[in-house]
Amino acid sequence: MNQKTTVFKVARKTMRPPTAEEIAAEARQFFGSPEGPAHREQYGKNYWETRSHRLGRNVSLYGDLRYDHWVLVESNPQIVWYTERPTRFRVRMVPLRERVAWRAVFCRFDMVVQWRDYSIECRRILDERLTALDPDRERLIEAEREWCKAKGFRYLLLTPDDIERQREFIKCWKTILPRLPEATPEYDEDLLRVVARAGECTLDDLCQLFSRIERNRVRACVFCLLHAGHLVSPNLHQEVLFSTIIVRINHE
Repeated sequence: MNQKTTVFKVARKTMRPPTAEEIAAEARQFFGSPEGPAHREQYGKNYWETRSHRLGRNVSLYGDLRYDHWVLVESNPQIVWYTERPTRFRVRMVPLRERVAWRAVFCRFDMVVQWRDYSIECRRILDERLTALDPDRERLIEAEREWCKAKGFRYLLLTPDDIERQREFIKCWKTILPRLPEATPEYDEDLLRVVARAGECTLDDLCQLFSRIERNRVRACVFCLLHAGHLVSPNLHQEVLFSTIIVRINHE
């Protein structure tokens, strides 16, 4: 999509508001793949490159805060697509004083995600708290918010506190995500059947019930079912040992 285009092609042709599916399709075309190469030397230990099981590709992230945010996104089965470092776009910033010309600036969101209901959400991650923002930063955020509103996208502003509140959940999924490639789908139906019959099981229960299978393989299969949204866990937001993780069938 041409970056200067501000109307949706389908809507223009049919003279009707675009559907959520059409907005999502054009958003994915507009934002596309991550833009620009990653520079490991510039960020050192704050540069992360990891594998997305959901997207089937590597993702590059700058800074620990954005890596933690990625864990929240990758572990959410309601998010079906996302891109980090999406393409830049131009917004007009409101001047601070009267009789000062509007200023056009280029922006790039930290991440754009598509939810299962086709809604698009553009995310800006702040490295500082809201109270520490200078006037120019506040105006830029407002310009981004208005740009998203005009496009039919949601806008989400995240602070370090927003991410820190989910520290235990992030910690747990940081251990789970690298284990996903070890799973094999051949045991999925049996695992789901056992959990459905029991109502809920701990990870240790399932390892004992499927003792004929290597313990790490059982765990990886359960983790994949959690990642896909077939299972849910009520205690991943707490500090728990893997063996005590509780899983249930996701009926939503």
